[in-house]
Amino acid sequence: MLPPAKEAILDNCFGAATSITLGDGNKASFWTESCLPDGVTITSRAPKLFSFIKLSKLTVAAALLNNNWVKDIKGHGIPDTIKWKFTADGVYSSASAYKMFFLGNSTSLWAKSL
Repeated sequence: MLPPAKEAILDNCFGAATSITLGDGNKASFWTESCLPDGVTITSRAPKLFSFIKLSKLTVAAALLNNNWVKDIKGHGIPDTIKWKFTADGVYSSASAYKMFFLGNSTSLWAKSL
């Protein structure tokens, strides 16, 4: 068993030196094989999504069965949370929303009032 960094290097070399034609999907890795129509991987197409993926050897066939690929995403089953970016505590307020509309606006000392 190689250290993860060396295994990643070997995986990248192997991926660059081979191509896969998708058949039944029992050998092709869902996340890392270049089997999208334009020849890229899901990993390279959606790097932010892939950053949430657990270490996975999921095949295309297994991933597509009952949408099992969703279970590979860290946090699956944990409710989403929404944080308001314009307050320190992340909680929405109408005052912070009002101030948000004026961010970036500036007035000049020499501007005339209409």
